[in-house]
Amino acid sequence: MHTRGQGCIYEIYQYSVKKSTEAPGDGYVFQEEFIYMKNREKTGKAFRIKWLLLALVAAALIFVPAASHKVSAAKLVYTVKFNNNSGTSKSKTYTALTQNVTLNTTIRLPAVPKAVGYQNLGWTTRKGSSKVVYKAGARVKVRKDMTLYAVRRKSRYYTVNFYLGNGSTNSAYKKLQKKVEEGTYYTLPAVPSRSGYVNLGWSTAKNGKASTAKKVGTKIKISGNIRYYSVQMQSVKVNLRKANGTVWKTVTLGKGGYLKLPSVSNATGYTFMGWSKTRRTGSSTDPDYEAGELLRISKNTNLYATVFNRALEKDISSDEMAHPAIGMMYSKVIFVGDSRTAGIQATLKKQMSSSVTNGVSFVANPGKGLSWFRDTGYAQLIEEIDKTEGSKPIAVIFNLGVNDLGNAGNYVSYMTNIASTLKSKNCKLFYMSVNPINSTMITKAGRGARTEAQVREFNSKIRSGLSLDYKYIDMYSVLMKKGYGTNASYNGTDADSDDGLHYTTKTFKRIYYYCITYLNTGSINASYY
Repeated sequence: MHTRGQGCIYEIYQYSVKKSTEAPGDGYVFQEEFIYMKNREKTGKAFRIKWLLLALVAAALIFVPAASHKVSAAKLVYTVKFNNNSGTSKSKTYTALTQNVTLNTTIRLPAVPKAVGYQNLGWTTRKGSSKVVYKAGARVKVRKDMTLYAVRRKSRYYTVNFYLGNGSTNSAYKKLQKKVEEGTYYTLPAVPSRSGYVNLGWSTAKNGKASTAKKVGTKIKISGNIRYYSVQMQSVKVNLRKANGTVWKTVTLGKGGYLKLPSVSNATGYTFMGWSKTRRTGSSTDPDYEAGELLRISKNTNLYATVFNRALEKDISSDEMAHPAIGMMYSKVIFVGDSRTAGIQATLKKQMSSSVTNGVSFVANPGKGLSWFRDTGYAQLIEEIDKTEGSKPIAVIFNLGVNDLGNAGNYVSYMTNIASTLKSKNCKLFYMSVNPINSTMITKAGRGARTEAQVREFNSKIRSGLSLDYKYIDMYSVLMKKGYGTNASYNGTDADSDDGLHYTTKTFKRIYYYCITYLNTGSINASYY
């Protein structure tokens, strides 16, 4: 552009601030632009007219507001709104779904708000349209402001009918009939009572089986008309009776069903052993069934509690106690275990002469299990083994597991892995069963929960899994046949309380006696004690 100043012709150049940091020559900055005038030669009238026009343009550039010379910035935030199909709702149900995002952000579309009597189909981009453009959960890239409108259709309603197992009906079942909106959940009602029968639930097939019956209270999603048939079985009763014959509890169940036999608290001075088919007077052991067993019931049945009178338990003296054949069969005997093993050690120390435990060591930690033995106890065992004198074998009796009954597989794996090392150190290996518990007493005492069935399952896995490397000492069966007592203490002195987990000092001494007898003879002679 050209202009005239002080009798000279000037050529005017415009520079953007963004393109140049300084003006060439004699430049002037106006509204973030450079106006650069370059001296030119004088000319005639035509140039003066041209100069005037160019000067006007230059003035416009100088005095027009700066905003008119800038390129508008791209919009930074876009809004995605949601509304009902007509676009008229001002409810927070929709406004709460609003999203403000930057250009090209991908959003996941929300679910269409529920409207009673309608089924949600998705979202559309045009007000009043019934065409679904996006499903709920669809991913959409935002390039502009947009409003999406809910698309729905009216719900269908289906009938849920209920019948007796054979397909017949009566007024009680007719009252249960319901019209239910599709896509909603319906809770199965109680089965109408029927004299002489026990209700097991509902089936979608006539004469349904108990094993496939849906329990009362089950929630079902409605997608069409549906029929349910009651599942009922002729009822039988089991009278669980105390040792004296009086009824403690009556259980009603379907004929041919299974009853999980309960555990019962120990009465003071007695040990609950299990259940028997006939009443046994006085002290009794070796029950027909143990707590936690599943018993199939096909007729009305009476079961009687089998209880052991602890006053009749033998209290072994030092003179009567078995001694390990140290020097003849073994160089040392080592017991490895938890608080039950510690209880044996403490009882022998307090109530037996020192000669009873001559050549016997204990590696025990109350409340522990496999992780302790792997991390700490094994090293303690090796230390005991390595300081043993004599050429006879070392008998090692393990009695771990009551604190981690669910760990049987890992016990089998770990004990198998260490067997070769222990055998190379002249060890004979034994694993004593985890011995009986009373789960009800354990719960009352606030001890960690465990059940009689878990103990039996653990023992079964240990017995079979370690049979190649360890001899199994089945103390569990001996105590169930002969009786035992439980006590909250394991410090060598009986407490006044019973925790169903640890044993009386009488029982601790008997367990030790049986173990030593097994080491010396290869069997447990329980005929004496």
